[in-house]
Amino acid sequence: IRRLSGQPDLCRTYANRAFQRARECFTSKRMIDQYLELYHSLLGTKRAAA
Repeated sequence: IRRLSGQPDLCRTYANRAFQRARECFTSKRMIDQYLELYHSLLGTKRAAA
């Protein structure tokens, strides 16, 4: 936090990277696929190919 407090450009860079990562990792399709994979692994069933 100290390192970032005096470096607004670095803060902006980190914020942009975090935003881009969130857009890539948390799409609705990806989240649904991950939940389905989890449910199937817990139930011990195989997921049908889409």
